[in-house]
Amino acid sequence: MSAAPETDERVKEISPLKRALIRPELGGMVGTVAVFTLFALFAFDSGMFAPQGIMNWSIISAQFMIIAVGACLLMIAGEFDPFTGPINDQDGVDVGDRDRGGDGGAAPQDGGFV
Repeated sequence: MSAAPETDERVKEISPLKRALIRPELGGMVGTVAVFTLFALFAFDSGMFAPQGIMNWSIISAQFMIIAVGACLLMIAGEFDPFTGPINDQDGVDVGDRDRGGDGGAAPQDGGFV
């Protein structure tokens, strides 16, 4: 019987910090903490962390999330078509238009589609 080697030269040693940062969910969390830290340091007096400021960027991020969740589900299902980008852009325009009291649609132009 031969003794098993103590180390395998084919296996690359990775530090625990690097192994943790490779994980996508932890990378996103670290990025979020870094962005909020930078804003807390350099824009602390702008009102971003006041109740009205939090409500402002929360509403905007919630609108982005509505579109992002649909796109993520389509990507997971394998049905994501790159040509849906203009449709997502138009969704944002429609939401903004409805918020301002419009009908949600662009007026047809001369010579355009009817």
